[in-house]
Amino acid sequence: MRKQKFERLFKSLAILSPALNSVCERVVDSVKDDDSLTQKEKDSVIASAKELFFHSSEIKDYVRRQYPELDYIHDGREKYDQIKSEAKKYVDSLLQ
Repeated sequence: MRKQKFERLFKSLAILSPALNSVCERVVDSVKDDDSLTQKEKDSVIASAKELFFHSSEIKDYVRRQYPELDYIHDGREKYDQIKSEAKKYVDSLLQ
């Protein structure tokens, strides 16, 4: 039962990855040209996007430590990349 929970978390992280990457890219694109924000506000928004990305990596590392076969870099990379690729197609279709 425990491993199934981690497998679902692993898959969820792979699905989240393309959307999260898109958010981070769009934050930077949106903020850099927004003259209504101060530099401090821009920095804060960009820092928030970086935090999202950083903490998702922390969760991936947590999963990896629990079950090496769910390692998104080594043993589980092919599975992770396959799920991520399908999710990216979906995210890209929504952003058209």
